[in-house]
Order: sequence, then structure tokens, then C-alpha cells
Amino acid sequence: MNNSGKEVFPAEFMTSALTLNFCSPKAYNYVRKKFNASIPHPSTLRRLCSTVKASAGFTYEILPTLQRTAREKHPVTVLGALSMDEMAIRRHVEWDGKRISGYIDYDTGLDSDNLPVAKEALTFMLTAVNG
Repeated sequence: MNNSGKEVFPAEFMTSALTLNFCSPKAYNYVRKKFNASIPHPSTLRRLCSTVKASAGFTYEILPTLQRTAREKHPVTVLGALSMDEMAIRRHVEWDGKRISGYIDYDTGLDSDNLPVAKEALTFMLTAVNG
């Protein structure tokens, strides 16, 4: 426990909890109920996942993980599959106090209300094929 009286879970334990909750929230709630809430509450898992600073563009937080994986597999060439998907998004323009979001953005740094409002997003995901 930390100073505030809240239980602190090891990173490996949190990863396992996230995986179980992702695969089956019903199973996660069952385990939580049977073991007297000895695993993190689902809101704790949501809060943990929401700390990734994601915005339009590349998610730079993943770079160290990709570099570490490539170094560990150094003798073997790391193969990856690049997946792309297009998804509809809600048309919404928002000012967060620092920048405007919601317009079509090609990561050019242009912030103008002359740009069209985004209605779709392209997502890319790189998945390791051999490890």
C-alpha cells in the first residue's frame, strides 16, 4: 500500500488484469467478486489506459517498445504486418486552450478554420509477425 492507503499493484499484475478485462469483462468481474476485490477495479484499468497521450499523428510512446523488441531480436530479422483501417468519426471541432482539433490534419502544423472538418480517420497498426 502507498501513503494514501491505496493498494499498489506490480506492472506485470496490471498487464494480466488488463488482458483479462479486455478478453472478457464478465470473467474479470467474476474473478474480482470471488477474490473479494483483490484485483484492480475496472475504473483503475480505464484510468491506466487513458494516460497514453494520443492525438492525430504517430504515437511516440510506442517507439521505445519497438526499439527494445528489435534489439532483443537482433540476430533475427523482425518482420511486421502493417494494417490500415478507415473509420467514421463524429464531426466535432474543439479548442483545448492550446490548439484546435477536429479539422483535417496532415500533421503540417496548420491550424486554420478554412480546413474541412474531419469525418473519417485513417488508422495504421504495425504487428510483429515473428515474435
